[in-house]
Amino acid sequence: GKWIGYCSVADGKLKKIAINGGAPVTLFDAPALSGASWREDNTIVYGQFSGEIMRISANGGTSESLIKAKPGAFAFPQILPDGKSVLYAAETSLGQTKIIVQSLKSAEPKELFAGARARYLPTGHIVYMLSGNIFAVPFDLDRLEVIGGPVPIVEGVRQYAISDSGTLVYIPPESAE
Repeated sequence: GKWIGYCSVADGKLKKIAINGGAPVTLFDAPALSGASWREDNTIVYGQFSGEIMRISANGGTSESLIKAKPGAFAFPQILPDGKSVLYAAETSLGQTKIIVQSLKSAEPKELFAGARARYLPTGHIVYMLSGNIFAVPFDLDRLEVIGGPVPIVEGVRQYAISDSGTLVYIPPESAE
């Protein structure tokens, strides 16, 4: 809660900046970054367009591979509260994006549903984007399974972010003006 992490498009680096102000701190080169999440244990988990999910200390250092490269990109990974599973989006061989959950101990990904930019919330829901709309679906963390149908939250979204407390910010699509 004291830092904001971001990827600098200008120089392709993952950086953090204190919410009180000050100079940005570069953590690492991230030219192929495809989403990241900052964990309470002060680590950052990130996806790469090259198809690998990595973890690094929020203080910088050497990245550790969590899920090895596969065909297609891995995007917006999040280690779930159990500390043993990762939620992420992956491109399928047909060019679609699916939400996947995978145990860090197992090499078997479990496909959940079509969508992108998924995030698990402490309420027991996965919030995700599909066709420019944001949905929430109940999720059983113990069984790593969806346990209900999706509920629309916001229609007409280009990008979004949601905090663990449920604060949602989004960018609407560009107007046709």
